[in-house]
Amino acid sequence: MRYTVQRAITVMVMFIVMSGTALAQDEHDMNAELEAIKALLREQQDRIEQQQVEVERLRGLVDAKEPRIGEQPIAEIRTTVQEVLTEGGFTPVYDHGFVLRSHDDNFRLNIGGWLQPRYEYTRRSGNAENLSSFFIRRARVDLRGNAFTPDLTFRVMSDFSRTANLRDAWINYEFDTGWQARFGQFTVPFQWHRFVGPRRQHFAERSLVSESFGFPQGRDIGASLHGSNPARTFAYAVGFFDGAGRNIGLSDSSGNMASGRVTYALLGTVPREESDLAWSENPLLAIGAGLQGATRNQARQWDLGRSPLANRRADWATVTADARFALRGFSIAGEGYARRVNPDDPLVDDYTGSGWGVTAGYFLIREKYELVGRYNRLRLDTDDRATQETEWGLGLNIYHRGHDWKTRINFLSHTTDELREESILFEHHLQF
Repeated sequence: MRYTVQRAITVMVMFIVMSGTALAQDEHDMNAELEAIKALLREQQDRIEQQQVEVERLRGLVDAKEPRIGEQPIAEIRTTVQEVLTEGGFTPVYDHGFVLRSHDDNFRLNIGGWLQPRYEYTRRSGNAENLSSFFIRRARVDLRGNAFTPDLTFRVMSDFSRTANLRDAWINYEFDTGWQARFGQFTVPFQWHRFVGPRRQHFAERSLVSESFGFPQGRDIGASLHGSNPARTFAYAVGFFDGAGRNIGLSDSSGNMASGRVTYALLGTVPREESDLAWSENPLLAIGAGLQGATRNQARQWDLGRSPLANRRADWATVTADARFALRGFSIAGEGYARRVNPDDPLVDDYTGSGWGVTAGYFLIREKYELVGRYNRLRLDTDDRATQETEWGLGLNIYHRGHDWKTRINFLSHTTDELREESILFEHHLQF
């Protein structure tokens, strides 16, 4: 029994000794692992500090290259301006130009513009000198928006391509879609090409017949009523104007001008472009007509150079009709004019002029490359062959971003009784 007890005690002592040795070994191993982890953490901390130093160095390089106003980067200024405008109830956005608008949309200002740099070469017949020119066709700043209510809109647009001059300056109130009133200086409602606008036409310039029978410079000071039906299948505009042209203070004429236009879409809606950029899946067909007349009008030399007195005034009336068809990238538009003129100069007889023109386009590659062509013929005086003029042209339009950004390459041939001109022009159009 004593032997058994001693043996048990011996076994217990040996177990305790072995356990202590194992615990000591485990503690040693844990300490070693902790030291390894601490070393790894120090290494990672050193790397992080090195990376922070590199980030600060790169940030300094970026700040040095970033555009600044004084010491403050432009990006920070933009953020500050946006925060101030937002806190003040206005939100800046982009919508075909830079736009500031109130949260309730009662106030809105759209800041946009056009830029059209051009190269043009013209070869003339006979002894006339050829021309080669780089110039800016249009450089406009366009301010549009509404005030107090979305129904009261305005527009102020100036052109700086040659000398600064005012193009549009009007206010417009919309009673509803069908009844709107406009007052100020704006495009006279009359003809197709003015109704469409220059950037949405097949060619960089309006046609010869359009320029010859339209109101000079296209704009005048006056008042008009205009509108359309909710389905946009019918549109009208009629106005009463000074008759002296744009940017005139007080004219020295006692006469005035009345002008109006109606457009009706037999298929589709009223068009606002010559090209079929939208690639219409269904045929579109619209017709239009305009009537314009003036008394003692002085906007042009109506005597056609026949009077030694060069009396510019005349009573006259012009009528026009037009039609436009479009389908799957193909578009064609035609227009015709007739005008009766009674010059104030008693030495110049009354006369009648007429003209017509057609323009067409087709997209060789959808929304990208468009081939265009046109032909015009007119006589300012139907009884005088010397006043006859013709024009034909071909062109290629390259669309980068719809009508807002495109390149035009046009060839035009213009022939009168005495001179023939052939022009090639290259134009880049950007609207923002």
